[in-house]
Amino acid sequence: MTERVRHHREFLKLLEQLCERRLTQAHAVRLEELALSDPELLKLYLEYVDLHGSLHWGTAAADHSVRTPVPRSLPAVRPAEVGLGGVPVRRWLPAAALFLLPVLLLAVVAIRMFAVPKQPMAESVSPAPESRSPVEVPLVVADQNESPPAETIELRIKPLDTPPAPPVPGTKPDIPVVVDVELREAAPAVETVQQDMVAVINGRLRAGWSHAGVRPSAWSRESEWLRRVYLDIVGHIPPLDRTQQFLADRSETKREQLVEDLLQDGDYVRNFSSIWTNLLVGRASSGDASRSALAGFLRDCFARNRPWDEVVADLVAAEGSPQEDGAAGFLIAHLNNDAVPATAITARLFLGIQLQCTQCHRHPFNDFTQDQFWAFNSIFKQTAIEHEQGVPRLVKRTVGGPTFYEKRSGLVQAVYPEFDGTRIDPDAGINRRAVLAQLIASGDRPQLARATVNRVWTHFFGVGFTRPVDDMGPHN
Repeated sequence: MTERVRHHREFLKLLEQLCERRLTQAHAVRLEELALSDPELLKLYLEYVDLHGSLHWGTAAADHSVRTPVPRSLPAVRPAEVGLGGVPVRRWLPAAALFLLPVLLLAVVAIRMFAVPKQPMAESVSPAPESRSPVEVPLVVADQNESPPAETIELRIKPLDTPPAPPVPGTKPDIPVVVDVELREAAPAVETVQQDMVAVINGRLRAGWSHAGVRPSAWSRESEWLRRVYLDIVGHIPPLDRTQQFLADRSETKREQLVEDLLQDGDYVRNFSSIWTNLLVGRASSGDASRSALAGFLRDCFARNRPWDEVVADLVAAEGSPQEDGAAGFLIAHLNNDAVPATAITARLFLGIQLQCTQCHRHPFNDFTQDQFWAFNSIFKQTAIEHEQGVPRLVKRTVGGPTFYEKRSGLVQAVYPEFDGTRIDPDAGINRRAVLAQLIASGDRPQLARATVNRVWTHFFGVGFTRPVDDMGPHN
């Protein structure tokens, strides 16, 4: 990765912190340094401030009794939690940005006159195709009555025989990992699939090391690996007797066997059900009935090793009270404010996509639009929460047709329920969440699978294929 690429990625992270009003003083200074060091970053900064600052322009302009101070440097250098002259940052930020716009544009022209010619960014290594289990899903979508055929996919992998040669500077590296996909009547044995996938992953890792020009780290000591795998799978350090037994074992397959043993341990179920309960509803009071029921639902899923697409389908399409269906606790926790929180967290957790920024404007770094957010949001508009004797219940509302939202220009726009380019029948008799539960895991490379792989990899290795783990948009 070149220094320019690192600077661009760091700059985008700092802009995100600025937008979310969590920029610290040190990060603010760093943001200013990066903006003034690169004409392209400075241009991006101006566009970003203009976009997000204008969202608060009405707030700033409405209070005529307050004088808007003009900062001496870029607006971004002030930490989000600090106000100037008693005025919150979000009030003076847009006015200051507009005041400084001509000055900064002149700075862009001056810098471009002396700028060093751009260097091409490093090529990214495309991920290997994922495998998927057979899926048979009857879909109820607009203008579509037939169900797709069930398929079983077998992977035939040709792993790397030797590590790839270092790439020639200025050329795209060849990654000699070939994955052939065939349709077969029967799925391959589980052990064969595991071995094949290990070969694919190892090949990709070697290719990545060669592409980056780095040497892999040395193998960890057995005691280090043992501690890590216990913490990651069952959530606690290994007991003394198990540690002594493992270190004394001379078997070549003892690591694989230990992983299998831990996945059958009750603490694995407890650990992962706690992790996902916190992800789904946060760290609320343990006495909350909805949270307790949701945790029980997840414990049952992990104990029975249910396929993850089935678990997500239950969470998305749940109905009734948490006592009747523990999965209902997920949407009960987020179905407020016109289901906007439910829309955002469903996209983040299960699709790895952050749509919340497009609620009120086009995403600044990719092609996500307001239409996409509200079309996805309309899927949840048929659901409401009712209370019976103090117990919340998810109930279906008779809602059909489009959803209306207001654009920044004031124009009211109509959108129909849609997921990933597939229009869902807007008829009031169609259960949109049930259709979403089917669509979310369908396709040759479902986004649910990609997002889940990314999150699991992050859990076990500390760093995922994207950072943040739930922001897998085209910009990342």
